[in-house]
Amino acid sequence: MARKSRYQGYVKALKNLSKEEKSKRPPAKESVVSRLNRLKSKEKEA
Repeated sequence: MARKSRYQGYVKALKNLSKEEKSKRPPAKESVVSRLNRLKSKEKEA
């Protein structure tokens, strides 16, 4: 359960990031996925 809520927090943060990026340039789906994977790998290292 806690893991799911943490994942939802990541998704919410990514959506906020994509909103900021849209003003500069349209974000690619791949970049969002890679960013999410980077967050997951950071959590594993911590």
